[in-house]
Amino acid sequence: MPFSQATKYCIRAILHLAETGGDEPMMSRQIAADLQVPEPFLAKILQQLSRRGLLRSFKGRGGGFVLARPASQIFLGEVVEAVDGTNFGEECILGLAACSAADPCHLHHQWSRFKTEMLEVMRQQSIEELMQKGLRNLPRPNPEP
Repeated sequence: MPFSQATKYCIRAILHLAETGGDEPMMSRQIAADLQVPEPFLAKILQQLSRRGLLRSFKGRGGGFVLARPASQIFLGEVVEAVDGTNFGEECILGLAACSAADPCHLHHQWSRFKTEMLEVMRQQSIEELMQKGLRNLPRPNPEP
């Protein structure tokens, strides 16, 4: 998948918050530790999700992040677009610098159709549905002994 690392982390973080549930905010350092991802990077992108209305953030003692809406009302496409923008996947699938609709590579039109279809599916796929399908326990690196 051509998702940025930030989007991958955000998807995992949203699933983690949905899984742990509750109204108690979870600090970004705890989420990062649980997911074994870099905390400063995760904190920055969680703020993006907060600005886009997917998370609520609380400062100070007892602060952290919670889902802004129920997991059934947060869609995968929203997460992708919140982090990677609506131009997600605009770069050439083959990595060519001079690829565009006017000067397409051999896969440009197929990729454009696939990307459009994939985004439409993601816009309809809720976080709750992902969890129900057993995707909540994403693979994590093994802790070192």
